[in-house]
Amino acid sequence: MRMVHLDSGIVEKQLPMNSRWFGEGAARLDNRIYQITWLTNQGFIYSVPDLKQVGTFKTPLKDGWGITADDKLLVLSDGSSQLTWVDPTNSFSKIKSVQVTDGGVSIGYLNELEFIGGEIWANVWQTDCIARICPDSGKVKAWLLMHGLRDSLARRNLSSTPMDVLNGG
Repeated sequence: MRMVHLDSGIVEKQLPMNSRWFGEGAARLDNRIYQITWLTNQGFIYSVPDLKQVGTFKTPLKDGWGITADDKLLVLSDGSSQLTWVDPTNSFSKIKSVQVTDGGVSIGYLNELEFIGGEIWANVWQTDCIARICPDSGKVKAWLLMHGLRDSLARRNLSSTPMDVLNGG
């Protein structure tokens, strides 16, 4: 976990993660950052703005792939076609889940999640596609097709390491 000054790119604070864990995603909700881990249901809670670890939590999922937040709840992905909402103020209890579909077809491998303009945006792992999802119905409202982005970044030397997926890996 680290805090980076947006204008300069300078890392202002950094908190390394124990090598036992693979940090898969983080989301800010109020004055906390919630981080999930891959292949486990373990999560960590950090305070804002000092990035001190202030707690841990367990999700109702077996695996952590993506996390974001709406105004009150955390939204989680386990890499399937399900999105799950949990309440961090009530023992991370499951509030609801939706099946993500496009034209009646389930969309799996939902990975990195962002809540943007009332929609959930999710990249589909191992593709160059981002789904814009209605949080109420789970239906894909639109697709962002990012074909060529990796090559474009490499040509302009904007990626310091080769990218195998569009979620930062």
